[in-house]
Amino acid sequence: MAEVLALVELVELRGYVEGLREAQAYLSPPEGASVTEIFEPRFLKYSVNIHEYYNRVYQANVTRLGGLSPNEAKQIVRFYQLADSVRLDVTAGGSLFEGTTDPDSFCEAADLLEAALKIGRELTGEANKKK
Repeated sequence: MAEVLALVELVELRGYVEGLREAQAYLSPPEGASVTEIFEPRFLKYSVNIHEYYNRVYQANVTRLGGLSPNEAKQIVRFYQLADSVRLDVTAGGSLFEGTTDPDSFCEAADLLEAALKIGRELTGEANKKK
């Protein structure tokens, strides 16, 4: 669980969820926006340098998940799948890395990352700490 905890801490310390939410807000037309503002949307790129092997411990031990409780194994897989989905969006070739005008793309990535963080905190016993 040390790798999960380290990843949760890194995401929190670097403010990735907040950055995604700020990008979402920036791309969302403000209430009372003019026709020009609505039909000339802003464009924004969001990139994070994440190594392909950010989850080395998980990769090295994925075949041993059967030794955990079914729920724990399921949650570990969910954590990494959610995290990897966001990683793919914010690294080379990803939709946010390439840039978009769609605030919902940033919202979805933030939601996925928040879901991963919640699972990570529960797995590591950090659920009652900073959220």
